[in-house]
Amino acid sequence: MDNIISRTLDSIIEPVTNFIASILTTVISIKWLSILIWIIIINLVGFILMKRDKQYAKEEKRRVRESTLLATAAVGGSIGIYAGMYRFNHKTLHQKFTIFVPMIMLFQVAFIVYMIFS
Repeated sequence: MDNIISRTLDSIIEPVTNFIASILTTVISIKWLSILIWIIIINLVGFILMKRDKQYAKEEKRRVRESTLLATAAVGGSIGIYAGMYRFNHKTLHQKFTIFVPMIMLFQVAFIVYMIFS
């Protein structure tokens, strides 16, 4: 009798747990995909902002604010800002950028590693 009840419960619980697991897998996949898309977009934006600011500096036009560049780095665009700094040789003598952008990048990489392995 106990064996019949056990098999009946297993036949009910197993599909439910499989369904929940598939939903969680999909949600996690979508979450990581959306994070990856955000990282790609914000880094492209950071790179383009550095290029544009360098162009504006040469043309003596109104510049992109340093706070905007640092905020872009802080919200995930640190790699793009850093790449733009050295690709366009821009802001490389400013301690604010040579210290804070790599620090932000280090924290972001550490956070991602933590999120992956926790």
